[in-house]
Amino acid sequence: MDEIVDVIRREGETIAVVLLPGVHYFTGQVFDMNRITKVAHEHGCMVSWWKHARSVYAAGICVLIFCLTAGQI
Repeated sequence: MDEIVDVIRREGETIAVVLLPGVHYFTGQVFDMNRITKVAHEHGCMVSWWKHARSVYAAGICVLIFCLTAGQI
């Protein structure tokens, strides 16, 4: 998760939207949604969390992670 925060801090001015699941499907890593959202908002990024992020524990659904930069919109 620190890598995500580091990228947002480094590239925040060029990121328009951060779209993530709450849990990484393959590793089971739980993302700190509050921390990532706070850092993203501090750098002017909009944030969207996959709405079923908390249910991925039981559902086992594969989720793609997108990071759309302002230059790609």
